Amino acid sequence: MTVLKKIFGIVIPFGKRNLVFVGGLILVQGVIQVIGIFSILPFLALAANPEQALESQLAQRIQEMMPFLNEGNLILYTGIATLILLLGSGVVNLLTDYQRARYAQFTAQRIAVRLLRNYAYSPYEFHLLTNSAALMKKLHNDVILFMSGVLLPSLEAKAENRQDRRQNEGHVDV
Repeated sequence: MTVLKKIFGIVIPFGKRNLVFVGGLILVQGVIQVIGIFSILPFLALAANPEQALESQLAQRIQEMMPFLNEGNLILYTGIATLILLLGSGVVNLLTDYQRARYAQFTAQRIAVRLLRNYAYSPYEFHLLTNSAALMKKLHNDVILFMSGVLLPSLEAKAENRQDRRQNEGHVDV
């Protein structure tokens, strides 16, 4: 946990609001993935045994609200709804991954600018003793390494952790 505190101690000054936004998106992503996965079960139950599924109270309520639905239509509409939920889940995953990568890139850029500013305001003797090309290369490599080796994996781990917890909370033994 102390490693995450150190990471977020570095990152938070560069966009606390954006970090909260990305965290919220990760949470929404986990919920929508669980909903998308669990939407397959009713469709499979209906497709495997339509007569038994149509005798359930839920199916009878749906048919009362929509009298035009019969056995064939109900399977078709359930399949379409499942497909839409899965496609929506994919779109949310895509947008969340994009925002996560965007946040990491912008944070890395802000960290690089801050480090460069600190180097620029260093005493003159520091610049006399340090090769500026090597310094720039080190700065660039360190920021890229932090972004790709620490920040993005920690955001992904946080996302996976939340998704695992959501799936375990919604786990149903069949």
